[in-house]
Amino acid sequence: MVMSPADPDWPKLLSDYEAAIAEFEAVSRALTTTLNERNASEDDFRALILAEERARETVVLARMRLINLWRESGVDLEHRAFRREAIAPKPR
Repeated sequence: MVMSPADPDWPKLLSDYEAAIAEFEAVSRALTTTLNERNASEDDFRALILAEERARETVVLARMRLINLWRESGVDLEHRAFRREAIAPKPR
């Protein structure tokens, strides 16, 4: 099945990917802050490290979904119609 840049899956997948990146960055910042403060328990470190691992895996999986959809679609990423601005809902 060939997908077009206008297909509803593109904006959803892009949104999921951006949310995954935001979550990873937030967890990474929390882990960095905890490491710098050096006053957290071993359990706190373990929980943050596990959260960062899960967030990183989510980013990788979301990116793989986008890449796989792109490969299946045959869409030229350089084409102006594919750019985020062209497929994202316009703010009101």
